[in-house]
Amino acid sequence: MERQIGIYKKSDGKADLVFRTTHPPDYLLSIDPEDPEFEDEEDTLASMGLPLRPIENHTIRLNNFAHSGLREFKAVHVSPCGRIWVAICEESFVYIVTGGLEGTNFPLELTEIYLGEEELYYLAFDGYHVAVAGDRGIYTLSLGRLHEPTDDLHLIHESIQKGSLRLFRPQKDVDMQQTTCLQITDDSVWHVAAVETGNLTGLTRIDYGKRLGSDQEETGHLSV
Repeated sequence: MERQIGIYKKSDGKADLVFRTTHPPDYLLSIDPEDPEFEDEEDTLASMGLPLRPIENHTIRLNNFAHSGLREFKAVHVSPCGRIWVAICEESFVYIVTGGLEGTNFPLELTEIYLGEEELYYLAFDGYHVAVAGDRGIYTLSLGRLHEPTDDLHLIHESIQKGSLRLFRPQKDVDMQQTTCLQITDDSVWHVAAVETGNLTGLTRIDYGKRLGSDQEETGHLSV
């Protein structure tokens, strides 16, 4: 069964835009699973930045998802301006969608990012920062900023191609499958999940700092 997201007009109930998992992406990007940042070292809390690389659409779909039409959306978030959508599927795909609405001059554009995770659990998006919780840890990605309603939405997709993901690993006893909260505030990303041993909750705070790329992490446990 095909999965889709639709925006409908409140006045007449007609669809403004329908986005389906089978919509071919304008840009399909992936991180390199052979990147040394993926090595599970005890002292590795954060990657320096995982570059996104173009990959062939059919390669990922044929090798990993023979039944890609059955993929379900795990979560969908919309930017405060209503012009950018971010969605995740359980099976490791992140979508950034812009344009395509009736009455606008911007065509539908879709960037699809393949993370190579067994499962994605949570999504947070504030219109600029994207955070995704998966088995390996917490991924963050920053998009280009829109300053005016007339700004070209294509700039968002260009910023993704030029950008890089950062991967943050909470303390080892934090169970990512038990993520209960992923929240973006003005200067931080907050992650809450159960701890594998003991009656505790793991709290991870990723501080964006004053400049992009100056991220610092704080981890701890809260008793419940």
